[in-house]
Amino acid sequence: MSFVGSSELWGSDATARLCQILLEANDGMAQQIVENRHDLLDLMTLKELERVDDCGLSLPYLAVHYDRPDMIRYLHKRGIDLSKTCDPMDFGTPMFYAVNLGKIHIVEALDSLGVSVTNVCDNYLKQTPTYYASNIGDASIAEHIELLMQKEQRAGDLFMKNFLKSKTRRRFLLMKKSVITIQRCTRGLADRICLLYTSPSPRDRQKS
Repeated sequence: MSFVGSSELWGSDATARLCQILLEANDGMAQQIVENRHDLLDLMTLKELERVDDCGLSLPYLAVHYDRPDMIRYLHKRGIDLSKTCDPMDFGTPMFYAVNLGKIHIVEALDSLGVSVTNVCDNYLKQTPTYYASNIGDASIAEHIELLMQKEQRAGDLFMKNFLKSKTRRRFLLMKKSVITIQRCTRGLADRICLLYTSPSPRDRQKS
């Protein structure tokens, strides 16, 4: 019996059976994502964590699919590059799938880890999350991305303000130090000139 025939016989259980196949194909890795655990993943090297299963699915994709922001943070901590594509077609990044699947918490987690909502999130169309949020027709996702963009802008403005303030302070302190040095040199030179004119010359000392 063909796979298609078997899936037709599954009826309403087809989705659950297909999910079970995905879980079994992941050698326990997908179960870790689903259960929000990483005790098994802790034993794996970075190279093993970057490996994809027989279906071409990666751990970042599974974390997005099952809406596990904690696992996204764990994978980032382990060294997984979340700005890279995570599907077998080499098309979209975790941010791309988070937006298109409406996973707001994943979008937030990715943005907090440096995968900005202003960055391109696919490998071919080179579009940003804002573009895809407007296309899926989910106003809440679009609004959330806009809020994150505003937050990033405020953070950037605050950084620049503090940077310029510290830069101005450093310049002021350097100028103050230079002024003090010049004052000392000038005072020392003035003292030597004054001493030169007030001290009696050798001829005057012989006369006296």
